[in-house]
Amino acid sequence: GVELSGVAVDSSPWPELKREGRLVNSSLDAIPFPDRHFDLVWSTEVLEHIPDSALPAVAKELARVARHTVVMAISLRLSCHDNPARPHLHIACHPRAWWDDLFSHAGCYPHLEALGYLWRGAEEPEFPWRPFDEPWVFAYSCGHGREAARAELAMMRHPSTPLGPSGSSSTQHRRTLELTSIHDSQLEDGGDGWAYYFGSHEYYHWTQDCATGE
Repeated sequence: GVELSGVAVDSSPWPELKREGRLVNSSLDAIPFPDRHFDLVWSTEVLEHIPDSALPAVAKELARVARHTVVMAISLRLSCHDNPARPHLHIACHPRAWWDDLFSHAGCYPHLEALGYLWRGAEEPEFPWRPFDEPWVFAYSCGHGREAARAELAMMRHPSTPLGPSGSSSTQHRRTLELTSIHDSQLEDGGDGWAYYFGSHEYYHWTQDCATGE
């Protein structure tokens, strides 16, 4: 893993990770691991503490070292210790749509299957999804290239959106059917599934109390 604080690395309760080079002192905008090194990249409650100006590089690095999937928890609200006019803890406070746009530029798009699994709960897969109870959970499929990821995200938001010049009509037709099927899935009793996830201003474009929230 990567930890910005050298003190935290040196005082880790698992010193063997440092000795083996599996826990390193580094910044997320320059991760010292090869491309596609990790089966799964996991980050929790970190990105909201990083300035907006640094986040594009961070997203690219997280996508670069992931073999396929990036899973994160990102707060969508200010810290209780923040001054709303000048936040100093949760300095990157944005809705889900903003984060999806950021990661699409790094070649990633929302991993709907992983999100559905995470929101159901790994321990309780029989329970319905809970995206509105856990809005800070993110999952991305990465390694697709910027244009492909942007096109896929556009289709997720609006399944009839063309793939663009690089997508064949047969590919577009297949993905339209797949995404429409996902959108039409009733993931909870009385719910509207993914169509509501991407279409709801109160959810997809929501932040609780961020001065910079769209």
